[in-house]
Amino acid sequence: MKNIWQKEMLGQYRRNSVLTSNRLLNSILNDAVKNGNLRQNKLSGIYLGESELEPLNKELKIDDFQTWIKTAEELLSTTHFAFVYLTIFGLRRGEVCGIRFMDVTFDSNNRAVLNIRDSRSNRTKDGAGRTKTESSVRYVVLNDRGSELLLQIMKTAKQVKKKADVIVEQEKDYLSIRIKNNKYYLERPAFLNKIFKRVSEECGIYITPHIMRHFFTTQSLIAGARPEDVMHFLGHASLQTTKQYTHIKEERAHNVTDLFDKKVL
Repeated sequence: MKNIWQKEMLGQYRRNSVLTSNRLLNSILNDAVKNGNLRQNKLSGIYLGESELEPLNKELKIDDFQTWIKTAEELLSTTHFAFVYLTIFGLRRGEVCGIRFMDVTFDSNNRAVLNIRDSRSNRTKDGAGRTKTESSVRYVVLNDRGSELLLQIMKTAKQVKKKADVIVEQEKDYLSIRIKNNKYYLERPAFLNKIFKRVSEECGIYITPHIMRHFFTTQSLIAGARPEDVMHFLGHASLQTTKQYTHIKEERAHNVTDLFDKKVL
């Protein structure tokens, strides 16, 4: 079993990806053992070995980030650049695609506050009705520029619906939409990766939405944001931590954004 796994998985995927799949598989097998459907989990404790692929370098220098984001602004349409800009705040690709009109409010300073509570992936293109995990449900505050760009996204989405002559129920009223032949379509979540690839090829700096998420984490902590606040801002907390922050004050989300904005943007 070990040799098969190494040959089939470690030869094609990076070790962290294989570890994630292995944990999921072990969880399923352990559950089967617990419920009496399987006598023993023979995968438990197996050392996976090393991948033939180099680990993905997720480090991003500030200079490279600024070059990349400048290229993106010059190359992309305002709406596509706006979607790219949302990933700066540590949002997962599926969370960006899962933002609906009902999830957006504005504070007293006209900064957008996102209630992250839905996501869309390639497997849940029409919406999952939930986030990746319970701890991913959270509030994310945008800076002034991000708020302006979000308004542009909302304006474009309204124009698309008007032109396509559609009325969408509130729970499915996503911002990431497009029109083709006068028909309304949800953007496939992979559209973000295509946009990122286009910019990366133009400037020679490789960045993905996930790398942008790592960059936000690193720079926010360097800037002095509290680790607990950053973890909640990203939706990376454990369930126990999430319960602790169920009634988190909005100003904590503001604090993380302010520190990142001051240092990087």
